Amino acid sequence: MSGGRRTFEAKRFAGAAYNPDGTNWGVENIGVIPDIGVEITPKDWIAGRDPQLEKAVQVAMEALKKVQPWTPKKPKYRCTNKWPSEGG
Repeated sequence: MSGGRRTFEAKRFAGAAYNPDGTNWGVENIGVIPDIGVEITPKDWIAGRDPQLEKAVQVAMEALKKVQPWTPKKPKYRCTNKWPSEGG
C-alpha cells in the first residue's frame, strides 16, 4: 500500500447526492426512465407473463423490418496446407 488517501469536499458531494430541499438522496430509488412505458398488472404476474419483455421483442421485431439484412462477403480462400519446403 502506498499510504495514499482520497478525500472529497463534503459540500460538493452533498450537492450532487441530495435533493436541493434536503429531504432525501437524489440518486436513491430512481432507475432508468423507460423509452416506452408498459403497465404490469397483478394478473400478468400471476399468469407468469412479462409485458415489458413482450413489448421489447415487439419493438425489436418492428425495427428489424426497417433494416436491410447484410451478408458479409466470403474472403478469397488462400491455400495454406503446403509445407514451406514445397513452396507453399
